[in-house]
Amino acid sequence: MAHGARWTIGVLAFVCAFYAFAVAVRAAPFSARRKRTYVWVACVLAYLVLDELESEPGDVARVGIMNATTFNCYRACRFDLLRVMCFGVECVEESATPDLGKFVRYVLYPPLRAKGPFCFYREFERHRCDHDRRRWLYAALETVDSLTWYALLEFAHRTYYDPFADVANASLFEKISHAWTHTTAMWAGPTLIFNLSHALAVIDGQVVIRDVSVDWLKSGTSFGTFWRKFHCSLHEAFVRLLYRPLGSSVISVVVVMAFSLLFHGLKSKAWFVFFGANTAGVVFERCCHRLRSSDRTAAALYQTALFVLFTKCTTNISIDARYVVANFVLFWWNRRARDEDDEGDD
Repeated sequence: MAHGARWTIGVLAFVCAFYAFAVAVRAAPFSARRKRTYVWVACVLAYLVLDELESEPGDVARVGIMNATTFNCYRACRFDLLRVMCFGVECVEESATPDLGKFVRYVLYPPLRAKGPFCFYREFERHRCDHDRRRWLYAALETVDSLTWYALLEFAHRTYYDPFADVANASLFEKISHAWTHTTAMWAGPTLIFNLSHALAVIDGQVVIRDVSVDWLKSGTSFGTFWRKFHCSLHEAFVRLLYRPLGSSVISVVVVMAFSLLFHGLKSKAWFVFFGANTAGVVFERCCHRLRSSDRTAAALYQTALFVLFTKCTTNISIDARYVVANFVLFWWNRRARDEDDEGDD
């Protein structure tokens, strides 16, 4: 408890210092672009300090919640710092009025701290749904949805979730079951945390974006679709705070990916590989957008290639022609079923 109190005091001290910094930059006779740059540099330096602190050995703050997750004090502070950056950008752009009390509530708002949905400072406490009684039913259904994901995650942990399980000589059915359960389990963990935090925010009456509204079969069709459909509020934050101000170019994509890596932690080789692959994939799809086809077969082929690459990197499944063909058939059938559902809705 004492350790948590020290962290809270530290966050409050940083918030007050940054508030004074942002107000001073806002009043300075500089261009909006230069003011944004000052805010970006200050936040990047803060992220570097946080990354260095997290790498210190023997720090109890690195222990995850319930000693069973990777979400710790440092991870919470990364989201806190992103909201600090949002406040700074909106403050210096004069799109929001600085208010220290609101700023403190915004940074320390519990549903946003727990790795939950991102909310912009100018929209925080402004758009409310307190008067809508339907929010209780919505929050209850979303809580049930999160608990369902939790049950699936527990099932996966007891069956196929181990990426190092010996499936090199397994049958085709066992390979498919292992790969699909493993992928669904990796999707279930963040979905559980994000949507449960969203439910808590809705109960409190705060209007925020639902981060995960589709399953991995629909969002995993391309690198670009994954970034738009998974952790939607974080994607919108990066787009509004970095991508658009930098000109919405290929360079902007690289900068956003680099900042995403910094946001998740520079010391992890896994994050380096993940964001390196995503940067290459998003840039490739952006440069070759004319080659993208709405044809069901071509789309299923591309999704199969991405899925095979993903399972090859995250499991020890031996890839052969039968495995590739079987996954292609499953993805093609899934797209066909979704297309028929969409036509039925029309």
